[in-house]
Amino acid sequence: MHKANPKMVAGFQALSAGQNGNGALDAKTKELIALAVAVTTRCDSCIAAHAQAARRADVFTASWP
Repeated sequence: MHKANPKMVAGFQALSAGQNGNGALDAKTKELIALAVAVTTRCDSCIAAHAQAARRADVFTASWP
């Protein structure tokens, strides 16, 4: 998607960076939601990007109480 429309991707990344502060949801939860939306919309490049971001947010590490 970046090759097809780099300005749009840059704008989206800036918007995304603005919402990454402290809020009601932690980074792991936000990435899981984003990944679910990407899968639901069948956006392959979105799935890849959010799966990578989820790995960086340590989403896939199991934690047991």
